[in-house]
Amino acid sequence: MVTDFRSPARLVFEDGTAFEGWSCGTPREASGVVEFKTDVVGYQEIITDPKYSSKILVMTMPQIGNYGVNSEDSTSDEVPITGLIVREMCYEPSNYRSEKSLPQFLEERGIATLDGVDTRAVTLYLRDNPGSTGRIELMEKEAI
Repeated sequence: MVTDFRSPARLVFEDGTAFEGWSCGTPREASGVVEFKTDVVGYQEIITDPKYSSKILVMTMPQIGNYGVNSEDSTSDEVPITGLIVREMCYEPSNYRSEKSLPQFLEERGIATLDGVDTRAVTLYLRDNPGSTGRIELMEKEAI
């Protein structure tokens, strides 16, 4: 079950540029090369694709998780990414094929996830700074 507690967190790049949001899924820190994805659908296939191993992925679609997760749509049995960043996470999927929510799936696998991030701003940053390394950091409650 996904934790009811969402703690403040942020994505911080090497140059100190930071984007704030909320930790969802597993509240933990993670680092890696940050890459954005503009796909409208297929988030489960993307986050389980081995070519994104050790990366933090930023999904540019405004809401992610609408159709949940099921055992048939994964690219591999593992979730090789170190982190996922979204604008708005859907906690209650509405698809007959859904076996669990995306946050529950990520929490079970220990993947650091940020919700509530201005992903448009992160994408513009990455356009000007391709291949940037970032870190998902947890913050004190008063910090956000």
